[in-house]
Amino acid sequence: MRTFDIWNGHSFASRKGDAAGGSANQESSSESMNAWGGVGLLGAALGDQDMLATGLMGYAIEGEAIKEYWYNYYGWKDKAASNWPSSYTQPIVGIVSMAGNRYGTFFSGEAYHIYGIQWLPMSPLLQYVGWGDPTFARFQWDQMRTAQESKGKKFDLELLNTGDLLRWSNVFTGYLTFVDPDELCKRWEAMWTADNAAAKAIGPSILSYHFMHAYRRAGLLDPTCWTDSATASVMKKADGSRTVVAWNPTQRPLTVSAYDDKGVLGKAEVPVGGLVRVALKK
Repeated sequence: MRTFDIWNGHSFASRKGDAAGGSANQESSSESMNAWGGVGLLGAALGDQDMLATGLMGYAIEGEAIKEYWYNYYGWKDKAASNWPSSYTQPIVGIVSMAGNRYGTFFSGEAYHIYGIQWLPMSPLLQYVGWGDPTFARFQWDQMRTAQESKGKKFDLELLNTGDLLRWSNVFTGYLTFVDPDELCKRWEAMWTADNAAAKAIGPSILSYHFMHAYRRAGLLDPTCWTDSATASVMKKADGSRTVVAWNPTQRPLTVSAYDDKGVLGKAEVPVGGLVRVALKK
């Protein structure tokens, strides 16, 4: 709460003037979102309703601020809906500060760092990055690739296999799950067969494999639906089929209901400590 500015709707990693930002600023928006999500999940696990509510409040408000100030989600197609000044022509902000937007980071000007710092670490808490909108997620990925390739060197997932690019490969793999998990799984299998270092890096590759296949099976977050549990989400596949994924951290069996604007889509019975995935009606 010390770093959160309720009036601006997001956190500030630095509240003092400095040479790089000039005023209060925040670079990695995903770090604050993982913090809010962690607070919420810890509250759910401990049965602490105040802690749970605090985490959900921060996650909801800051997620919306990130959508507007870092990604310009509402203005990427409709310039009239943009929150950015017309003088800012980049498709993402690397650092938001009270002195203005900056396309950069405190450690690098590389495009893959500017985008990647908003997409880490790989976690279910990063589902907000795609907002259940694969078209927007692909747009961001394509913009990053175009900016990187403007320096004369091809950039794509299969080429993230040496040096600093290898260290960031799991960040981009994680992000691509929000673009097309089916396509990603096929590309990853080909990379594994070809002994690509990004696919066989011990540790990150295990996480990458888990998340891409989890989203392939369940689908991506459906922003048109909701549940009555803070530890459950409605997921939707490309064919329109939906599932509710629910975790029960409480000490009693839990019934989770999933909804859209027409009413109840279905229910999931979740045992104590259980994690279940239940099909819903389309």
